[in-house]
Amino acid sequence: VQCISATESHSPPKSVHSSRKRKGGGGNSIYGKRQELIDWVLRDDEINRALDILCMREEARQGPSLYKQVQARLKRHPVVSAMGSEFMFSVMDYIVKEKEE
Repeated sequence: VQCISATESHSPPKSVHSSRKRKGGGGNSIYGKRQELIDWVLRDDEINRALDILCMREEARQGPSLYKQVQARLKRHPVVSAMGSEFMFSVMDYIVKEKEE
């Protein structure tokens, strides 16, 4: 049997206490990364909810107001339109006052 010296060997030297060291801070890194991922998911959900609220507000602004909708219906009604615009405005004022109370 022929012995090969350590300098001729292609494998890394072995020691009695040889062990692989973990990169990234030890055993708790998995839990830290998991918590970080959970935090990101929660932030993402919060941002999506805020964007949904903003979209709903924008959609509400784009449609005609309740006042305009009622006014358009009153103008289309033949009996109301025959009574004139003064009557329509008095009805609209009544609706606004009732809404405030």
